[in-house]
This record gives sequence, C-alpha cells and structure tokens, in this order.
Amino acid sequence: MASSGFFDLPPRVLCALAAAVGFAAAERLTPNQQNALGNALMLTAQVLETASAQGQNLQTPASSPPDRRLTEIEARLAELERKTGA
Repeated sequence: MASSGFFDLPPRVLCALAAAVGFAAAERLTPNQQNALGNALMLTAQVLETASAQGQNLQTPASSPPDRRLTEIEARLAELERKTGA
C-alpha cells in the first residue's frame, strides 16, 4: 500500500488535525450524535489496534518460552539479593 500525506504527518501535527476535526464536528452535532459518532470511532480504533497488535504478535518470534524467561528473571533477582544482602 502506497504511503499518503496523511500517514507522513508528524505526530503533533496529526494530533492537532484530529483535535480540530473533533472540535469542528462537535459544533455541528447534537450531544446524541456526538456520542454515536464518538462510540463508532472508538470501536473502529479498537479494531485497528487489535488487528495491528495481533499482526505484530504473529510476525515477532518468541525469543524463549515464558517459563524460561521467568526462571532467568528469578535467577537475576536472587543474584541481586545476594549482592545487596537483602
């Protein structure tokens, strides 16, 4: 998918643009319409975030099983406790 100007905006500019759109929409909509639109946009955002997170999860291989990582962390903690006398 080709990049467009929207996706190339710096973070602060994108936030300012989103805020301006939100304020402009709020002036033109009733409170019920604002709630309905806001809820629909929130759901859309949640679906995009979930899809993105799962896509990253499937693309990133696990470095080691969780139980091995826990064992490594516990060993490091025990070593730190020995060094500090805790």
